Amino acid sequence: MTLHNRNALEVAAEMPEGSARLVYCDGPYGLDFGEWDRAKGSALVEWYAPFFDAFDRVAMPSSSLVVWGRSESWAWLHTDLTARGWRFCGSVVWDKGNATTTMRADPDTLRSWPQTHEVCGIYQRDELQAPTCAATTVAYAAGASDRNWIRVWLGEQWKAAGLTRADANRAMGTATMANHYFVASQWALPTWDAYQQLAAYAAEHGREPDGLPWLVHPDAPGLGATYEHLRATYEHLRAEYEHLRAEYEHLRAEYERLRAPFNLGSIIGSVWRETPPTIGAGRHGHPCEKPPALTRRLIDVLTKPGELIFEPFGGSSPVARCCEAMPRDLARRWVSCELDAAHVERTRAMLARTQGALL
Repeated sequence: MTLHNRNALEVAAEMPEGSARLVYCDGPYGLDFGEWDRAKGSALVEWYAPFFDAFDRVAMPSSSLVVWGRSESWAWLHTDLTARGWRFCGSVVWDKGNATTTMRADPDTLRSWPQTHEVCGIYQRDELQAPTCAATTVAYAAGASDRNWIRVWLGEQWKAAGLTRADANRAMGTATMANHYFVASQWALPTWDAYQQLAAYAAEHGREPDGLPWLVHPDAPGLGATYEHLRATYEHLRAEYEHLRAEYEHLRAEYERLRAPFNLGSIIGSVWRETPPTIGAGRHGHPCEKPPALTRRLIDVLTKPGELIFEPFGGSSPVARCCEAMPRDLARRWVSCELDAAHVERTRAMLARTQGALL
């Protein structure tokens, strides 16, 4: 955990490549708060470009990036981010209510619509694509594997009997379900009842087998009546498939560990109403300060305990302050940068005073 009074580009250059699970970007909006906040439109995109290059390097292969802005500034940056390969996952709106300066101004003097909100664009990149249903994806992956000899053997048996996939559907009394037993896409092991139906249909409508009945495997344990041998074959096939599927479960667990978190929990809405910080012990004093609750929600959704968050434009360093306030078992690591020495000192004082009690 480090708080730097340095340019974020210098700090990022010293960070290990692919080390940050989340980049929390709350930089210039083009609102003329200072020399650093004057660029607008395409000039703002150009200003951010070297920082986005740095984010691309320090972010993990599966990671998240949040970018705060006003509606206009974020819209300009959004196109560049998606072109860089960051997948847009949605946006959160911070509704400030009516406690902003513009809402207290004389309406006759305003020449633009009062901005009582800010926007946070949420982006991710994934080394692996997330499944829509993990259990089903594992089953399909195992079925499609070149090592799944069961699918190949079933297909060979059915073809050798002179039967087609349409025959399999007739055997099962379905329009398409039986196709899943013979093709790699969305393959499924037949249930015991379905296996008996297929075997009975092959015995009645298929060619005369040369040796064992159709769908009876020579390596299956047990001899005797056809039913017993058929059941032994099925149990043999099921055991082989479950072994293959267990290997894919292990791969899925590794995948879940590596992919970028996105754990909404009970955080469903995308409009978060929080009053801007006012004077008091919890107020940092930065002109663009946000309520800690906003940052904490994003941290909880997009990271796991122990993971690293890079905060290139610290300002009031909300990431640093939130992480230091977390219980030890939930804490995240952080690197925060801020050019203004006065703000850095203020953050250091707040960390020392409010650690563990900020939220």
